[in-house]
Amino acid sequence: MEIDESKIISDQYCDENLALACLLADDVCFLNIVDVSYTNPEFYKKPEFTTCVYVLCNDTFNYASADAESITNSDGDADSEIISLYKLWKENRIYGPIKWVALKRNKRPLVQLEMLMRAQYYWDDSLETLPARPVH
Repeated sequence: MEIDESKIISDQYCDENLALACLLADDVCFLNIVDVSYTNPEFYKKPEFTTCVYVLCNDTFNYASADAESITNSDGDADSEIISLYKLWKENRIYGPIKWVALKRNKRPLVQLEMLMRAQYYWDDSLETLPARPVH
């Protein structure tokens, strides 16, 4: 499948579907099915499932951890999470998604990742203003 990436972000519109397709194809994101019936007060209600999109961030904030951050859509808004993730991924395919998750969580990544990002000149003022990691 060929995707014309020039049509994803234009002056008038941002195509979240095409952006998400690119992110999924490059394994930046993954899909998972989640039971949302727990929000219903009826204890024995039939499970209700929905599909959610996540950014994989294992070993980004803690060692030897399985971790993922959910993404929401906003129907083509230029400030959408999908579009902002897509832009950072296009900017840097390795560290862009890490930067996106760090900014969303308002949390610095592991020191080793920070050092790698600095070495690649990808650490910037937006990341520098994140709270310092606690010293153990």
